[in-house]
Amino acid sequence: MDIYPTQIANFAVTYRCNSRCSYCYIWKKNDHESELSLHEIESLFRNNYDILKKVSSIQLTGGEPFLRPDLPDITKVIHDILPKCFIWIPTNGLIPEKIHSMVGGILQDVKSLGISISIDGIDAEHDKQRGLQGSYQKSLETLKILSNYRREYSNLSLSVGFTLSPYNIDEALKVHQLAIDYDADFSLRPVNISEIYYGITEKPLYNQELLDVLHALSKSSIKRKGWQKSITFLSFLRGIPQFLRDPKRRPVKCSAGSKSFFLDPYGNLYPCIALNYRIGNIRDTSFQDLWFSKRADKVRENISKMGCPGCWVECETFREIKNNKMFLIETLLSAFLKRDFF
Repeated sequence: MDIYPTQIANFAVTYRCNSRCSYCYIWKKNDHESELSLHEIESLFRNNYDILKKVSSIQLTGGEPFLRPDLPDITKVIHDILPKCFIWIPTNGLIPEKIHSMVGGILQDVKSLGISISIDGIDAEHDKQRGLQGSYQKSLETLKILSNYRREYSNLSLSVGFTLSPYNIDEALKVHQLAIDYDADFSLRPVNISEIYYGITEKPLYNQELLDVLHALSKSSIKRKGWQKSITFLSFLRGIPQFLRDPKRRPVKCSAGSKSFFLDPYGNLYPCIALNYRIGNIRDTSFQDLWFSKRADKVRENISKMGCPGCWVECETFREIKNNKMFLIETLLSAFLKRDFF
């Protein structure tokens, strides 16, 4: 079994957060002094180049990544060591001026950069989800800034990310249209429960309204991009109801811990953001020794047998969909026959 990570590395550079999302408690973590330093981050990637050299994408997540002052330095270090690696940064967009300044510098150093702005509704609805009045206008300002950057820099990809909860289902299509208006991609994920990434939901998300929204998003995606370019996204949408009906039975298997990993701000290594199974800490043991340890082998075996709490997020799921020909074919047939995916 090839266990060298070749797909995605999720690295939370900080848990500092200036939002108060209704479905996430990361902002309550405040041990900022213990975050990995720039030197430690550089040592991680440089000393483990032989293991990490095939990683195709790194997501520098949080918290809010742009609250970390040395984020441009982190991106430069990673790009210098792994120049072919695509760097992706999600943001809540609440500090547009700082994001404007930082992104301008990052684009000078990085060949391929993607930024996703989290928007969970329009105007007051977004503010309600994010727990802060005025959040929407700041996020919209950031979207405008990055949309302008995109016209200037061909190496910038831009996306609007929507976290679907029982409380904002009716906002999904509005935010999708907002993404279209700014020529940005659109991503959507159901709120996921994680002991590392805290999420909560008190009422069921699976209902007819959800199915109607997913159906409308599917039709819009096909109209905008064509079924060939939409096939992975359509398959992802098709899997949402299946996942929600039984979260512990993913519609496709997962190779987290083999093809990907999650590193928190303090150096703790996990197979992914959903599974609270700490392999170890890179400050105590080298990444290489942790990656090839018996403990890591054990969690890989467990995941291969679907022994995880389950998730349906892009970072792990898109990879599996692309590698699952049968799942893609089923979606493809549905598109050709114009059947309802759900």
